[in-house]
Amino acid sequence: MQKSIVFTPTLFYEYAICPHWIWHDRFSDPKEKGAMSELSLRLFEQGVLHEKDYIKDLILSQVKAVNLKAAFTQTMSLMQAGTDLIYQGVIQFEQEGILYQGRPDLLKKVTGVSKFGDYYYQPVDIKSTKDRK
Repeated sequence: MQKSIVFTPTLFYEYAICPHWIWHDRFSDPKEKGAMSELSLRLFEQGVLHEKDYIKDLILSQVKAVNLKAAFTQTMSLMQAGTDLIYQGVIQFEQEGILYQGRPDLLKKVTGVSKFGDYYYQPVDIKSTKDRK
């Protein structure tokens, strides 16, 4: 059985920045990869702190599983239960051997029709910015 190709939002971003990025991540010698710059590290740390601050007063259920398959199963259980706000859930869709998969910061329950009933989930990405995009 052939393993599915997995596409994530990160891969789309990397490809948009440099079409060779994905190839080098998969096939280049890891020893040749440079260290993350101090600016990149600081921006990453700032983003993590902002996200923690943003969610601290929210009433939510967190998907704690690290393994993506287990996290997807946990996310689906929370969705079927009608949980209003899910933190770090995994969503995915497979078609023609390609698995489209993502882990949005939040999944927000909204009114509408889906396989769950009279609601569906909207992915929300938490970003540290003053402008809404």
